[in-house]
Amino acid sequence: MTNSMLKPLEYDNQSFSCHKIGLDTLIMYVVAQILLLIMIFVDFSQSRRNKALSDKQIPGESNFFERLSNVDRKYWLAEEVLYRQRYGLQTMTENTFQLLC
Repeated sequence: MTNSMLKPLEYDNQSFSCHKIGLDTLIMYVVAQILLLIMIFVDFSQSRRNKALSDKQIPGESNFFERLSNVDRKYWLAEEVLYRQRYGLQTMTENTFQLLC
């Protein structure tokens, strides 16, 4: 091969734009933004609802144990007595135990 047979290299000098956005990319971006707004709205509404439910006070009842049903209190008390007598374990303080009685 001689030098006369080699062709000089040709470069494409057209600029490449990184900011060119296709329609599919734009649609995905808009859908993602809408989903994000929906997730934020649902989270906000659920937290407001949960806060409203937790703020409800039952008149005349001031602590957690008074809100329990009698069956739940008896079950919890019997379980604690069993743990203390049979296994020597104490899962709650004496003050909590007295509130449960």
